[in-house]
Amino acid sequence: MADQTKKRYVTSEDLKKHNKPGDLWISIQGKVYDVSDWVKSHPGGEAAILNLAGQDVTDAFIAYHPGTAWHHLEKLHNGYHVRDHHVSDVSRDYRRLAAEFSKRGLFDKKGHVTLYTLTCVGVMLAAVLYGVLACTSIWAHLISAVLLGLLWIQSAYVGHDSGHYTVTSTKPCNKLIQLLSGNCLTGISIAWWKWTHNAHHIACNSLDHDPDLQHIPIFAVSTKFFNSMTSRFYGRKLTFDPLARFLISYQHWTFYPVMCVGRINLFIQTFLLLFSKRHVPDRALNIAGILVFWTWFPLLVSFLPNWQERFIFVFVSFAVTAIQHVQFCLNHFAADVYTGPPNGNDWFEKQTAGTLDISCRSYMDWFFGGLQFQLEHHLFPRLPRCHLRTVSPVVKELCKKHNLPYRSLSWWEANVWTIRTLKNAAIQARDATNPVLKNLLWEAEIFPDLSSRRAFLSSLSIQHIPTQIPYRFHVCPGLNLQSPTRSFHPPMAFLVRSPEIPTVSARIFSDANSSVISHVFMRRKATVSAIDARDLPGVKNPKSRLYWQFSAPVKEDYKISREEEEEEEEDKQSYYVNMGHAVRSIREEFPLLFYKELNFDIYRDDIVFKDPMNTFMGIDNYKSIFGALRFHGRIFFRALCVDIVSVWQPTENTLMIRWTVHGIPRGPWETRGRFDGTSEYKFDKNGKIYEHKVDNIAINSPPKFQMLTVQELVEAISCPSTPKPTYFEFGD
Repeated sequence: MADQTKKRYVTSEDLKKHNKPGDLWISIQGKVYDVSDWVKSHPGGEAAILNLAGQDVTDAFIAYHPGTAWHHLEKLHNGYHVRDHHVSDVSRDYRRLAAEFSKRGLFDKKGHVTLYTLTCVGVMLAAVLYGVLACTSIWAHLISAVLLGLLWIQSAYVGHDSGHYTVTSTKPCNKLIQLLSGNCLTGISIAWWKWTHNAHHIACNSLDHDPDLQHIPIFAVSTKFFNSMTSRFYGRKLTFDPLARFLISYQHWTFYPVMCVGRINLFIQTFLLLFSKRHVPDRALNIAGILVFWTWFPLLVSFLPNWQERFIFVFVSFAVTAIQHVQFCLNHFAADVYTGPPNGNDWFEKQTAGTLDISCRSYMDWFFGGLQFQLEHHLFPRLPRCHLRTVSPVVKELCKKHNLPYRSLSWWEANVWTIRTLKNAAIQARDATNPVLKNLLWEAEIFPDLSSRRAFLSSLSIQHIPTQIPYRFHVCPGLNLQSPTRSFHPPMAFLVRSPEIPTVSARIFSDANSSVISHVFMRRKATVSAIDARDLPGVKNPKSRLYWQFSAPVKEDYKISREEEEEEEEDKQSYYVNMGHAVRSIREEFPLLFYKELNFDIYRDDIVFKDPMNTFMGIDNYKSIFGALRFHGRIFFRALCVDIVSVWQPTENTLMIRWTVHGIPRGPWETRGRFDGTSEYKFDKNGKIYEHKVDNIAINSPPKFQMLTVQELVEAISCPSTPKPTYFEFGD
């Protein structure tokens, strides 16, 4: 009791005030530590502490520090404790999991991966030297360039592992391996890597704190970069100027070409840091290692017979390393982002939101360097890569328990997600370069027959048109208009006159020829006249699909009336109510789709269903698909179950569901099967589902690890595993 009376307390709000250089306090398990003077001596750099200062950092401390580090904290304790210290359920389970891994010795069992990798690097280096020095064939030189690129990739993985101290148990040996595999072999300073990589781990996917997302003017993964935000890591403004707008407008096309020469940027960043005024640990050793690289690499290239082969050799070796650069982007570009400093109280949540795993077979682990288990690595950066596949099921169970995303995509899917993210930002950047920034833009299609036109019109959604624009938009399907020679039924779209829209212009395009076929300029009160495709000059195919593009400039000072605001707010509330009902219905009924009929009221009558092979339109076809699933499920399976793995919303009008189907086929012997997939639902402006896309279907064989071990491990940390699937058994 005497010790308790001597304790001094501060609140979490008081702790937040000590978050500036010269006044840095942190909290670990409720005890407050003053690191103001010690921050410059922090082995992980100043950025990690500056980003988390004034907060509880227990989870981050556990993730990055071995047990021996706890003994050094006492001398930094200032006598204060946090009065309102609280540990969330997620953090409590995460700490138990880390403690269980430590008890099992997983952090200390380094394995032989590094030895095998270094042996492979040595063999490839010998082959490169032989190919360049002893062979005269250009093909031998090209193969040597490819091997050199692969050598750099594997050497970088070793440098990454040693930077996290997962190679050996002694600090000097890890530092030696860092310098050899990083500075000497790849030409990239390990000091630069530590400086940026530690900040990336702490502030994973923070737009203004994570340097791995700050690639202006080349790339932008979020439109928030268009506001020229300030990088808290580099301490400078990331200016979104006309050049950045232009480059980002085409970033989904330039992504892979830029990755081929991305290594040049790493060389530049290395030199900028080593010869800057910043405090750089072991600056002399890093510069010496870089000099070693820039001695042997140019010397090797000089042995090639001519400048053409030298250029090709360097380019090919750099281009091969694009595989690794792309992988780093896949793990984060398409994940969730946020602005502001990281929050120590949601460490686990931030790591799950900001990472994507890449699924692959175990024999490909060497190729990805263990970083395909990106979430596992971010949660346990000190865990040797040989254990990441082992702990992956446990991490997945923990995410499922707390309803957090665990996203594991194939290499192809991850590329699709990344390019989609870049494309979305590119389109908005391209719109930002339009001189008429607030134009209303709409495209209508002319189809060869009336039924397809009506199907198209009924699938249109006004949600794609910008709000707060003074216009009235109408679509009239089946409107009979007369052309100079014949009557037909085009989809008719027109803008009703508004005093704020002085002119309307229209362009007509053909998909067979991207050039403009006709241009119509209309004054106020003008009508949009229909044109038969066969009457247009330059159109030879009467079934050619055309595009009518309407645009209207809008006055800057237009104000929405109170009635329009109330109407818009009412529509928005209706949208969220309907969407919430749809989401709840899907979550409740999806696991029962083989057992009972679904609620089809949440879908539009013209819903489109897509799978990797087919596309079906209409609610009747949609009902038939699920009826066929139930019918064939009863015939070919004795029992079936659908397990929802995760649910998340990448955008406001999109719902993603990751699911697994378990089944027991009918047969003379006992067997079980499963396959995984994702369902993507898209909502219209009324909160109704107008598209359901099924993707990522892959038949999975039984896991190679022992499930009993995983269950025991989960039970040991008081984190119950997912119950075995409850099958809906069909009667014979």
